[in-house]
Amino acid sequence: MTRKLKLRCIMEFIKKHNIKTGVAAKDWREAIGKAGQVLLDEGSIEEEYVTQMIEAVQQLGPYIVIAPGIAFAHARPSDLVKKECLSMITLKHPVSFGAGENDPVYVVFAFGATDSTGHLEGLSEIIRFLEQEKNLEKLRAETDSETIYQLMNCK
Repeated sequence: MTRKLKLRCIMEFIKKHNIKTGVAAKDWREAIGKAGQVLLDEGSIEEEYVTQMIEAVQQLGPYIVIAPGIAFAHARPSDLVKKECLSMITLKHPVSFGAGENDPVYVVFAFGATDSTGHLEGLSEIIRFLEQEKNLEKLRAETDSETIYQLMNCK
């Protein structure tokens, strides 16, 4: 039972104040910017890191759209990240990232890492959470950040 619970939860990896719902964004750049702004507001990253997240997609394409409707914005680990961090926004209206059948995106996660390995366990938990279709459906439909926090952290 304990193992099942662990696979369904993100184990407090995401903080309640880092979840925003119904965020308006006109395009993918603004969506990444707003997900990054949550981390900037809490002091976890420097402003240049948000710019680097956007530039990564401009240079490499929409590789961050990992599943239908879900994007994971990030840049390379650097000293622009003060501490491991994660935010999640749901978009008021989904936006296209140019990711073909994975578009449009309605949930954008942004994360920052201080090194190339420290964040992997937490991201693995999120992937396991998102692999469950019922969790994806709840994220798509939910408009209350408290409810999303409870769902993701098994409260």
